[in-house]
Amino acid sequence: MYPLQNVFRLRYAPLLVSLLLLPLSAVAQETVNHQVMKTDVLVVTAHPDDESMMAATMARYADQGKVVSLVTCTRGEGGGNGTGKELGASLGIVREGELRRCLSLLGTRYLYFLNQPDWAYTESVQATLARWGKEESLRRLVRLVRILRPEVICTMDPAPVGGQHGHHQAAGRLATEAFTAAADPRVFPDQIEEEGLAVWKVRKLYWVSFGGGGNTVIRTDEQATGVLAGKVKGNRYADIATRAEMNHRSQGFDKFMESMADSGQTMFARPNNFLLVKSRVPAVSDETDLLAGLEGVSVAENDLLSAQHPTPVTSDVEVRVEPIQPVRNYQDWLKANHISYLMKRLPAHVPVTMGVPSPVTILVTNTTDRGLRQKVSISLPEGWKANQKETLVTLAAHQTAHLRFDVTPASNKQGSYPITTKAGKSADTGEMDLLPITSAKRLPRKFAVDADTIKWTGAGFTSVAIPHNFAAQGSAKDDTEISGRFYMGYTNEGLHVLVDVKDDTVVTNIAPDDIKGHWRSTSTEIAIDPNPRGENTFGTLKLGIFPQDTTGKVRAGRDADANPGPVDKKEKSILLASKMTAQGYIVEALIPWKTLRTTPTFTPTVGRNIGFNVILFHAGKKQARVGEDINKSRLAWSYWQGVWGRPIVWGTVILK
Repeated sequence: MYPLQNVFRLRYAPLLVSLLLLPLSAVAQETVNHQVMKTDVLVVTAHPDDESMMAATMARYADQGKVVSLVTCTRGEGGGNGTGKELGASLGIVREGELRRCLSLLGTRYLYFLNQPDWAYTESVQATLARWGKEESLRRLVRLVRILRPEVICTMDPAPVGGQHGHHQAAGRLATEAFTAAADPRVFPDQIEEEGLAVWKVRKLYWVSFGGGGNTVIRTDEQATGVLAGKVKGNRYADIATRAEMNHRSQGFDKFMESMADSGQTMFARPNNFLLVKSRVPAVSDETDLLAGLEGVSVAENDLLSAQHPTPVTSDVEVRVEPIQPVRNYQDWLKANHISYLMKRLPAHVPVTMGVPSPVTILVTNTTDRGLRQKVSISLPEGWKANQKETLVTLAAHQTAHLRFDVTPASNKQGSYPITTKAGKSADTGEMDLLPITSAKRLPRKFAVDADTIKWTGAGFTSVAIPHNFAAQGSAKDDTEISGRFYMGYTNEGLHVLVDVKDDTVVTNIAPDDIKGHWRSTSTEIAIDPNPRGENTFGTLKLGIFPQDTTGKVRAGRDADANPGPVDKKEKSILLASKMTAQGYIVEALIPWKTLRTTPTFTPTVGRNIGFNVILFHAGKKQARVGEDINKSRLAWSYWQGVWGRPIVWGTVILK
């Protein structure tokens, strides 16, 4: 072994020589730590495995000799576990080990965590940042930016689109704010005054979008020729990323990628798409390099890219469709961070219900210093009706009015439908998200919970269908592969639901001591929102039912809701039954109103609405190991992407 002083000489002698050759002013600014920690590309994500969105790009820059570093907000301890029974902090240790093995293949030099909790699945960024502590999370990230001094930050797109985890949105918001905060000595001054750090101006900020839509495209199908050459068979950046990401075995990445390879597909061979959001150097047209335009260019004091996109005032009035709360919050955040020009990427979304009048709010603002009277109109799809198509509004100087239009849809097909509003020279187009509705009748008597449909049909109840094309995730070839129907009714004590499922791959691979993560296997979820259109699931009940565990017993757990955990420990008052059939299975549940955890206790009055959904989880592998994640597809009565984490797009049930 080398003596310690020899190791120091070997590792740091070239650096010391270079420092001696620098001007005295530069030596005063640069330290050994600055040189060692200096990063070219910093990636900021929410969980281990999120780096998969740009893993091939990370490999590309590491292969070129660039320093690539990763900051992850959590250790992923709230995720599933398809390779063991570790849970919570123990699972976080497993996932950190998987991530480090992955990054060793990608050539990533540094890995840091913000040490924030990973908990459940939510599509609410507001709930996420409230739980993490927005200020403390930003403080920790700014500290890392000031130490690592990256040229470029790449992070997750924070737009609240369906299927976008709230933790992902939070990571994107924190990285975007850190771009500005790290350069401002007034932000976390204790890091400068007490910790010996200095402000740092990151040159460029990108949001990564695995599905496309960016203005910077990085190829992933080229051969590694540098430090990663020979890392894996095939040696393209896509091949390196594939082999690296297969290390996330607890999340099923190895099985998923092997199945894709068997079918001749390579998910990482597609280009990585990035959106340049902020830049302190002039933007380069049609970028194919994240580091383009940095060589020999001075860093601007301000964010040049944002400054190039002011919002022009072209009319005496400005008119907008008011969006749902998550989009409204996102728009406010864009304004606060001086990137309002990105608002057009995500149109306003408004939930409307089939066959009944639904309120749509139009915001109209007087942009002048004088009062005015203005006509405001809306345009709807053919056949749709409104209580009014236009109205006159009187506005004082700089006043904003909220105008309500009651819209009745003509279609009974779920989807997004356009609405356009106009006032003067101003116009805006939003999307109306059409959601299903049904009713629940009061039961004529107390029904047994026995997974038998006869009592329902005998009492004159009709079922609500969930056909195979109601896919919220994945797909099914026909109704025999996966489909279902449900019956429902209520009493003063609770809601009674029976779900009859056709499923050609009913799997019972969940052990009695592992009643969690129902999405891993064959299961049905019943979701209830006592206060419809909730921004997050934490005031709801989400009941995931396994028709059988490995011992043949029906089991269930509440997930990511007001009282999560196995029902035999958390909610013993919920009654369950199941039955295997020739075509699939039946599950039935009696859910007491008191389990909704409302204050006061929910009272079932005639005409009251509740948010509601039934989600069918279909497994794609009959011979599955115990606990293995074999999710293939998900159907739902209200079948929007990511619907299990978005009560705002659940269907409506009217109590009759």
